[in-house]
Amino acid sequence: MSDHFKSVKVQEKRWNAPAGRTALVDHVFEEVRQSILRGDYPAGSELPAAEKLAEGFGVSMTVIREALRALRSQGLVEVYQGKRPLVSAANSSAMVAMLGLSLGRAGRMQDLMQVRWVLEVAIAALAAEHATKEHIERLAAAVDEMRDGTTIDRQVDADVQFHRTLAEATGNPLFPILLQSLEDLLREFRRRSIKCRGVRSGVGEHAAVLKAVRARDSHAAREAMIRHMKLAEQTLRKDLPAEK
Repeated sequence: MSDHFKSVKVQEKRWNAPAGRTALVDHVFEEVRQSILRGDYPAGSELPAAEKLAEGFGVSMTVIREALRALRSQGLVEVYQGKRPLVSAANSSAMVAMLGLSLGRAGRMQDLMQVRWVLEVAIAALAAEHATKEHIERLAAAVDEMRDGTTIDRQVDADVQFHRTLAEATGNPLFPILLQSLEDLLREFRRRSIKCRGVRSGVGEHAAVLKAVRARDSHAAREAMIRHMKLAEQTLRKDLPAEK
């Protein structure tokens, strides 16, 4: 067991969180999570056995089992019967889950727009430089669906698919992960936008981005996305005048 976990029992005596199993589970979960994220236990390594964790934290095995279940649900550990918990390899689904949870709590549309300004303008410019023929075909298909889709669901799906493909076209694997974490908020925003601007709204803006990407013109792609973001902000002001 690491020195960090050996000291947990002493630390817990000074811990002032309210008593109860839920508080103890949260405490164990956060301590172990932080230890994994710091690299105390690299991917593929084993955590101390559940019994050792229970002893180190000064808690019951029930608390440890519940904390390990929470860690497994976030993709941080793998738990097998009769074996020590194993630290999982880094994966995008765990990152998306954690980002999505944080954004769901913060979750205002203004917050979303600030993040989109930072991400999507850069994504458009990079996509123009790195998009493959397949990416361009998928972008074109998404624009066609925005133009032809007869339901709000089809319009929303096409819009999300366009931005997802644009992120993939950058060649940077982090951009799709970051956009995926925003997807629920993006869908909500798109539904509001359609109600304000109409079912075919946004087709021209996305088509302009596509045209620039197809021409390998990163400057034009950036400018087209800036125009799209400005119109999105205008829609936001009209739709959410009271949101602060």
